[in-house]
Amino acid sequence: MRTLLSSGLVFATLLASPPTALAGPPVAAPDTITAANGVVLTNTDPVITAFRSRDAVSCGSLPSDPDLAAKLDAIAEADIAPSWVPMRAATCLGELYANDARFADWVGPWFSDDDRGGLAVAVLDGTRSDATAQQRLAPLALAATGRWAPILARHLR
Repeated sequence: MRTLLSSGLVFATLLASPPTALAGPPVAAPDTITAANGVVLTNTDPVITAFRSRDAVSCGSLPSDPDLAAKLDAIAEADIAPSWVPMRAATCLGELYANDARFADWVGPWFSDDDRGGLAVAVLDGTRSDATAQQRLAPLALAATGRWAPILARHLR
């Protein structure tokens, strides 16, 4: 009986405690994001805003921007919430820029990094309708090692 009473007392204390006593202060999203490729983005950037929508945004309907490819690369690489934002950016990078000369430089590291393998899958999904792009990515996907290797190989057409 004493154990039940002690447990109840602890539970009641936790319920009565203010949330900040248990979890600490909330962490705000940074106002600006400086990506590895040098692009500086704000949380109000139209491309990020479009990707944050719960409804999927078609890549062709993204706002016109001369630096769109670099922004997509930066968004895919950044830790932006919600988690689908970087994935959508990677898919659009594949869909819109698969034939760009810099494409393999942008996405190549994702195929050899277990932490970014999901981005590589998203890129392959974005290039599904482009056989030439898939052929260019095939060596990267087939050379991948780690937990993403079998998944990447399956995502090739």
